[in-house]
Amino acid sequence: MKIAKSMVDIANIAGVSVMTVHRAIHNHPGINPHTRTRILEIASEFNYRPNAFARAVRKGKFASIGLATGYASIEIAVIVGIFRVLNAEGISLAFAELPDNKEEGKDIHLPKFFTENMIDGVIIHSAIEKKVLLKNWLSSSQIPYVYIIKQAKFNCVYPDYSSILPSSLDALVMSGYRKIVYIGPVEAPIYHHSYFPHMLFKNWKPADGISKEIIATDISIPQKKWREKVADLLGREKKRIAFLAGFEEARACHSIASSIGRGIPFDTGILCIGTRRNHTDTGHLLSGLIYSNYELGDASAKMILEKISRGRVNVPSVKLPFKKVDGDTLSPDFFLYLNQKKRG
Repeated sequence: MKIAKSMVDIANIAGVSVMTVHRAIHNHPGINPHTRTRILEIASEFNYRPNAFARAVRKGKFASIGLATGYASIEIAVIVGIFRVLNAEGISLAFAELPDNKEEGKDIHLPKFFTENMIDGVIIHSAIEKKVLLKNWLSSSQIPYVYIIKQAKFNCVYPDYSSILPSSLDALVMSGYRKIVYIGPVEAPIYHHSYFPHMLFKNWKPADGISKEIIATDISIPQKKWREKVADLLGREKKRIAFLAGFEEARACHSIASSIGRGIPFDTGILCIGTRRNHTDTGHLLSGLIYSNYELGDASAKMILEKISRGRVNVPSVKLPFKKVDGDTLSPDFFLYLNQKKRG
């Protein structure tokens, strides 16, 4: 195979200057079209490829953004949202998983795109925010970064739970539900989708005469056990009950309430928090509040590009709004009262 390793080789073969070869390969407007065609034909015949990496080193720009996350802590829709924004700008996406903190005392290193600084910026999932390796790198590097899920004033993109959940709980009470129940994980890490719903519910102060309860569904708790708790609560409680739940728990509550004859949505209401519209196993649409993982990725990619263009300055965080799903599992008054509460 005939190979030309540099523009000098091409220039010698074509009998032209290196500058002429450079102009031909980079489509400079001042070069003769016939000369350009001849040089490109020679470059193709001799398998010449421009050294993009060398050019990137000289310019200090790699047209690449890193995405750093922990094990199984990021949804594919987030990655797609990031990729599409970057791809439209001609920028590639490099992905790396960081090791657990408990492993960092062993012979483990950061991924190459960190240690060799072969990226223009990095998007960091909050699942790995406190990892020692990462914190040491951030303190010494000049590369811009933003966070996904972490809640702070600057450089973060996250769902705006705080603006919607407290008012939603109040709207459940205004809709006539006398007991409000959170059902979901209670020991989830901060980056888990159930962390903020649980914490906001835990700190919520209901009005007089309204009770609240928490039913834990952590991974260490058998599903049969927490389902029995739900069935026992629905079987003995005469008040109107509303559940705040993720998708799987919401489906279970609907199934149990239906099986023992509690009317939905009037005797038993279900408010599902998630990232997409969901249905019960009988085809009923769950009333819910949803945000988009795709938009989470889209916004984080746009933020890192803004930081790069502005020279690593802090940029205000982006709070993703929730959208309302007026389904079959809540009193029809709920969203009316929620809108009134938000206006108030």
